[in-house]
Order: sequence, then C-alpha cells, then structure tokens
Amino acid sequence: MCQAIEDMKTDARIEGKIEGKIEGKILARYEDGMQIEDIATKTQLTVDFVKDTLKANGVLNV
Repeated sequence: MCQAIEDMKTDARIEGKIEGKIEGKILARYEDGMQIEDIATKTQLTVDFVKDTLKANGVLNV
C-alpha cells in the first residue's frame, strides 16, 4: 500500500513537470508575439487550452 502511494506521488510530480513545461512553452511563444492559433497548432493543443493557460497566468484578459 505504501508503495502505491509513493508511486502516485511520483506520477503527480512528473505530470506537474510536464504541464509546467507545456505552460512555459505557451507563455514564451505568446510573449514572442506568436498568435494564439499558431501556438495551438505548434503545440498540438486546442485554441481553448492555449487561451485558458494564458488567462490562468494573467497574460490574456479576454
């Protein structure tokens, strides 16, 4: 049981790092002047996900 909990913690940390990297890429591309639609295409994510990420980081106020 303890190993299962440790595995879950490890998985959560890994997932958080991956999400952080994706978020960082979105923010960096937006700050470089890339359009939201182009960011979505480049990262293979939806336009809504890109917009939500920018809003969550206080970069987009729409």
